Amino acid sequence: MRQVTRNKYKKVRIAYSYLPAQKRFHNSRAKFRAYVGGYGSGKTYAGCHEAIWLSYLNSGLTGMMLAPTMGMLEDATLPTFLEILGRAGLKYRYRSSDSKLTLPWGSKVLFRSADNPARLKGPNLAWVGVDEGALVSKAAWEVAISRIRHPDAKRLAAFITTTPEGFNWLYEEFVARKRRGYEVIYARTDENVHLPAEYVRDLAEAYDPMLARQYLMGEFVNPAAGRVYQSFGRALHVRDDIAFDPALPVILAVDFNVNPLHAALLQTKADTVFVVDEIVLPSSNTYELCLEVRSRIGERHVTAYPDPTGRARKTAGTSEAPSDFAILMSHGFEVRARNGSPAIKDRVNAVNRKLSGPGGIAGLYVSSRCRETVRSFEQTCYKPGSTVVDKYAGVEHITDAIGYFIEYEYPVRPPMRVEYTGIGRDAGGRGY
Repeated sequence: MRQVTRNKYKKVRIAYSYLPAQKRFHNSRAKFRAYVGGYGSGKTYAGCHEAIWLSYLNSGLTGMMLAPTMGMLEDATLPTFLEILGRAGLKYRYRSSDSKLTLPWGSKVLFRSADNPARLKGPNLAWVGVDEGALVSKAAWEVAISRIRHPDAKRLAAFITTTPEGFNWLYEEFVARKRRGYEVIYARTDENVHLPAEYVRDLAEAYDPMLARQYLMGEFVNPAAGRVYQSFGRALHVRDDIAFDPALPVILAVDFNVNPLHAALLQTKADTVFVVDEIVLPSSNTYELCLEVRSRIGERHVTAYPDPTGRARKTAGTSEAPSDFAILMSHGFEVRARNGSPAIKDRVNAVNRKLSGPGGIAGLYVSSRCRETVRSFEQTCYKPGSTVVDKYAGVEHITDAIGYFIEYEYPVRPPMRVEYTGIGRDAGGRGY
């Protein structure tokens, strides 16, 4: 690998051979960054380099390095930090009585444990770094970043390096909320060319597929209660370049949940499915859904794949109202559905197979704008020890909707199909 040196580091003579994810991490200008990677992906090493860089950029000021416990701090974070300095021949002074390190350019680094957030209050800091941040509490993170306020700082920043540990506060803050000034850099274990050849193989053999995704791929998973869509991975299936294509057919996938009502606008090309938009309507009904779809895509032909219960269900609210299927058809939508709801396992298997098709090639991609859809794919789980979908969190609806389409068109087993043709928007809500 080509030796790369950051321009400012030339003055302090710290050579650094970047891994690809490390380079993305260091080049990011986000105020709050998270380097999320598998075991051995260079997380602690990258964090210590970034801390030294920020201390140099903010010469003469104080920063803080945190770890979940004092044991983890002394076993991994601090030794790595001192190793980098020693290898570069830089003189420093470390005072173990208060865990304070002074660097040659006058900056100070406080090494602290995050297991007592109250003890982090006090100093005005230029920067904060957290090693294994997924294991610290949200309270500790909030206290730490509240100290980043030194008036003389040239760059105020906070970063986390960590292995993901389920859908905890770190996932919500850095991934789900899409907050301004936050960025996540993902790193896979097998990207680290400095590891022994057998390291990845040995870990892959030691873990089940779900834990391997967490500890080798650096993905957020829920190992406590198995993910329903285990084939879904944000790094593979979520794309920024997906947009509505007027030349392609329009597909509407619907789950007739009343509050909120969920639907997804899909398009297909060469049997690849693209989720281009999502619709989430609180306290709504099928009439309002149809109006919303028309407002987004105009009078184009729409093929709807709804929950088969909509054949008789009436979300419009009165016994005299037409069925949900009839409402869709009265707005000119073509409706395709089974005679009865498919088995949940068949629907889930069809979706997972589409996510990871022959040869592991993905057959389904989601626009990064569809945040509810991504959340649903990532967080829909089974109840512990069962194959029953846990509906407590209420995140499953939009992937249910997408599943009705995929199970119909790309079934695990050949289905019995029923098709309905739209009867025109001027039909006055007639049934069929």
